[in-house]
Amino acid sequence: MLFGFNPFARVNHQETHNAIVKGKYVLPAGCTVSNKAKEFVRELLRQNPAERLTAEQALAHPWIVDEMAADDTPLLSNEKKPVKSILSEFNAQRMMTKFVKGAHRRLSISSPSQSPNGRSL
Repeated sequence: MLFGFNPFARVNHQETHNAIVKGKYVLPAGCTVSNKAKEFVRELLRQNPAERLTAEQALAHPWIVDEMAADDTPLLSNEKKPVKSILSEFNAQRMMTKFVKGAHRRLSISSPSQSPNGRSL
């Protein structure tokens, strides 16, 4: 998600699938991501698995090493809240949204001219 969009995205699902299978992706022109970051993504998205970076090689890539040296806070973390807490809040919010949407759906199905016991008002 360095670029904010799917680099394989095409007009429809079939074309997107074909782009993924063929390893055809597009990095945006004029983006503010460093060349090291773009190189890192290219190395990870190689079509031939034997040519891709291993996990060990990825962690030793200059972009990762430089970023970790520049910022010693854990990735995907907020010093005020641990990742587990943020994920828990996110899941709770998702569940609440589902609950509200479900209740709204059930209320919209029943006719407004009927009482809760099903009799007309």
